[in-house]
Amino acid sequence: KQEVDKLLITSEFPLIDPCNTLRIGSEMAGVKGKVTYSTSGYHFTLTEKPSVSYNARSVAPTVNDYNLKVMSFNAETLRQHAKILAALKEAKADIYAICEVEQGDFTVDYLCRSLNNALGEERYAWLNTPGQKSSKVQTNVFIYDKVKVLPYKEFKSYNFDNLKMRYIVQCFELKDDKAKVILAMNHFKAKTSGIDKNDGQGGSADRRVMEARECLKVYNELVAYYEDTDVLVLGDLNSYGMEDAIKVFTDAGDINLLKKYSPAACYRGEVGYLDHSLSSPTLTSQIVGAAPWDINASEPAYWGFKYTSYYREDPYRSSDHNPVITWVNLE
Repeated sequence: KQEVDKLLITSEFPLIDPCNTLRIGSEMAGVKGKVTYSTSGYHFTLTEKPSVSYNARSVAPTVNDYNLKVMSFNAETLRQHAKILAALKEAKADIYAICEVEQGDFTVDYLCRSLNNALGEERYAWLNTPGQKSSKVQTNVFIYDKVKVLPYKEFKSYNFDNLKMRYIVQCFELKDDKAKVILAMNHFKAKTSGIDKNDGQGGSADRRVMEARECLKVYNELVAYYEDTDVLVLGDLNSYGMEDAIKVFTDAGDINLLKKYSPAACYRGEVGYLDHSLSSPTLTSQIVGAAPWDINASEPAYWGFKYTSYYREDPYRSSDHNPVITWVNLE
C-alpha cells in the first residue's frame, strides 16, 4: 500500500542538512509546486524553495538509575565495519547483542579487539557459537564488558529447521552483586521469503509464529538451567509490534518494551520497527527504559550504508535497522 501511494518529490533547490542528509521526520513549510502522475506514481516538483525544519542526528539516548545497559543491533558486516564500530564505541553498552554477523569468529573478534584498542584496555570479550571459526552464514553474537558482567553457566545456541546460528542465549551476572539476567538474541525469518497471505505481515508469517513458540519453549527450559526467571528477548524478529509472532510473546506475559517506552520507532526510512526488546514478567519491574537509537532508520534509504556517496566512519547509516538500547536495574 505504501509503495503504491508514495509521493516522489523533485527539487532543483538544495534541501539536505549540514550532514548531507534529509532524515525522516524533517518538515517543510511554504511548499509550492506542481503535481503530475505517471506509471511510477505521483510526482511533486517544487517550484520554490521551501523552509525546512530538520530532524537532526542525535547522540546515544540515556536514562538514569540503571546498573546494566544492553544494546541489540542488526549489523550485517562488510564495508560498514568502521561504522558499526563507531556505533558500538559511542553507545558504551555493558553488553552488545548483535545479529546478522558474517565471517563468524573473524568479525566478532575484530569488533571486540577494536573496542579494546579504542579504550586502551582488554575490557570486552565475546561469545559465539562454539566451533564456528569462519563462515559466511549469518550468526548472532554477544560482546560483553567483562569488568562489569560475566557469563553465568554455558552459552547456548540452537537451530530451528534450516535456520542455523540465529538463536542464542546467555545468562549474565553482574560482578558487584551477582544479580542475573538471561539474554536471548534472535533473528527470525525475513518477510521477503515464503508465502504472503496478504494480511499485512509479509511472507513467512506462520514461520515466524513457529519460531516465537519454539523460542518460548527453549526459554522455559533454560530458566531452570540458569536458575533465574528474568529473560530479555532481543533481536530482529522481522515482525511489527501487532503481528502474530510478537503476540506469541505478549500473550505469554512478556512486555513489549518499545511499545511501552518508545512507540514512535521506525525502520528503513518508514514508521514502524522490526527489532524488539521484550521482558519476561519477573524482569519487567526492573526495566528502567528502552529506546531505539535513531542512527539508521531515519537516514534516506536511497543512500544505502554500503554505497552512500557521503560515507564517513561514523555511526550513521551503519545498518538499515536502528539499534535498540535497554536499561535495566537488576535486583
